[in-house]
Amino acid sequence: MNKSFRLLANLIMLILLIAVSCKKEPGQIGMNLQPESDKINVVFSDTTTLIAYSKIVDSIRSDEATLNLLGSYFDPVFGPNTAAFQVQARLSKTSYDFGTAPVLDSLILTLRIYDVYGDSLFEQHIVVYELDEAIYIDSSYYSTSTTVVKPTLLADVSFVPNINDSVVIDGDTLIPHQRIHLDEITTELGDRLLTADGDVMSNSTDFLEFFRGLRVKSEITSIDGGIMYVDLVNTMSRMILYYHNEDTDSLKYDYLFTDHSARYNNFYHDYSQGDAFFKAQVGGDSTLGNQVCYVQAMGGVKTKILFPYQELWYADGPIAVNEARLIIHGFEDDPFYDPPASLTLLKIDEDGNFIPLSDQFEGLDYFGGIYDEDKNQYFFRITTYMQSLIQGNENELGLELYVNGGAYVASRFLLNGPVPFDLEKKLKLELTYTRLN
Repeated sequence: MNKSFRLLANLIMLILLIAVSCKKEPGQIGMNLQPESDKINVVFSDTTTLIAYSKIVDSIRSDEATLNLLGSYFDPVFGPNTAAFQVQARLSKTSYDFGTAPVLDSLILTLRIYDVYGDSLFEQHIVVYELDEAIYIDSSYYSTSTTVVKPTLLADVSFVPNINDSVVIDGDTLIPHQRIHLDEITTELGDRLLTADGDVMSNSTDFLEFFRGLRVKSEITSIDGGIMYVDLVNTMSRMILYYHNEDTDSLKYDYLFTDHSARYNNFYHDYSQGDAFFKAQVGGDSTLGNQVCYVQAMGGVKTKILFPYQELWYADGPIAVNEARLIIHGFEDDPFYDPPASLTLLKIDEDGNFIPLSDQFEGLDYFGGIYDEDKNQYFFRITTYMQSLIQGNENELGLELYVNGGAYVASRFLLNGPVPFDLEKKLKLELTYTRLN
């Protein structure tokens, strides 16, 4: 091997060794390869001061959600949490005739339960009432909205939710669902439906005035429990009237829950039974957010995040933000309470409205908010927002962190604050920027 070839080989090996062994922060890449006067002025920082603390959500809009929630569970941090829903039932056939001398056999509410958050083997205690006030598909309803119900109890049952086992009815094998009798305490509703006159059965408008719907509610539990995800618009969710008449046995008529059925959820939280640290923070001691913060679905809890000294970034001249990533680490890894599949981040305008960040319109892959199971964390890319904030084009009213889809999921998450016990997992802003002077 000649001398020049050996020199070339050694040079290549040196370059490869440098390439595979060099590990620098984004702002340092290439800094040692240029003369001092030619350095690209890119800086990386993760020491931005943040303020974070949790607050109770006033209410959330909960009508016509993808899924409806039902059940109760006791959370050792948040205390007891309960979900109920109201729903309209619509005619499956108009101008239906029940025949001569119809007699009620049974009235069954069937619910397709998609999943359970919490303990799926816990026995739920459910009560059902008839609505005494109309609800409307074109109206807005919130988690704290109320609708008057009739005093008569239609059902008071306990069951372990059936989410896996097929149900055999009259020889037919049906997908998993829950069946609740609305005729065992009283047959009043079934008899009234069976004897409805032709005008009531002629169209949905008249029927919805005659029968305004159901309220289905869980009784509060003080131990364990879970929240059922109910798919009301699934064809297996309905109200079935079984009857016979003078001419025929074993008849039935279906009242359907559809996309056109008004429906909404109520959520109830008793935070007085939560743990002391949590109660103190949502009760007003915002300094406790330094260690741990909270988000909870079902109109529960949100976390406010502030960047109080953003103007200092311009103290040494203007900068261009290359990337800003908000990193959210989990405070705990609790296998019993699954973390939310995604979180959402909103900003507050001068009128107190919560609106999306412009970064969100770049798409989900860019913006983030998806749970990373391996790291037990989330991130949000908020580059445009931070550039605008640093330049003084945004009023520092803060961001608010929520569970995404909080009207139709039941999950919760504890996150590290800006000064947690484990500083390696603090709530932080990773900022890569270029100085422009």
